[in-house]
Amino acid sequence: MGLLVDFPAKGVCRVHLQTFVFVSVVGRYSYLRVGETDRSYYYLTLHNGIIDMEHHGKQSDFVTRGLKAHSKCDLRHAARIYMDSTLAKTDKAIEILDAILLSNQDRINFLPDQPKEREKRERLTKIEKSKLKANTISLEQLCEKLDVEPSRVRAAFRRHNFEKPGARWQWPKSQLTELLAKVKNLLKS
Repeated sequence: MGLLVDFPAKGVCRVHLQTFVFVSVVGRYSYLRVGETDRSYYYLTLHNGIIDMEHHGKQSDFVTRGLKAHSKCDLRHAARIYMDSTLAKTDKAIEILDAILLSNQDRINFLPDQPKEREKRERLTKIEKSKLKANTISLEQLCEKLDVEPSRVRAAFRRHNFEKPGARWQWPKSQLTELLAKVKNLLKS
């Protein structure tokens, strides 16, 4: 008998009520196998002093050489031990442990929904990049005009909660005179 588990993007896999506890060859960390798909094994791990979820390919060196079977145990019993542990637990690990311990159903979802796909950014052409660069002034260029170290200016900006204009410290050249005055005032205070 087993529990059916939905793994995002992998479909349904079976988690047996009997499972294996593995110990890593290096460091002797505990790995509780809580599921598998065609290509991967899913483990709750006590690695680095925190309980977390990891998955590793079935043919990976970590699985074939890095783990050693330690014991076979009841999944709910092992989940109770992990849950009662005083070690810190990630949110994902707590979700999985709760799902195992609280489920009376034969189907549980213990991984959160699949992360959203990254939105593709529109890339600028080389001509657009050169136009943008020609019309902006960077922090380094600003500091050259003031004869000041950029790190000192960045520290002053952060100290005075100066809002960063974007992903980088760069501004339109049209703001140069007012920006020079602001930076001089910030450095004086």
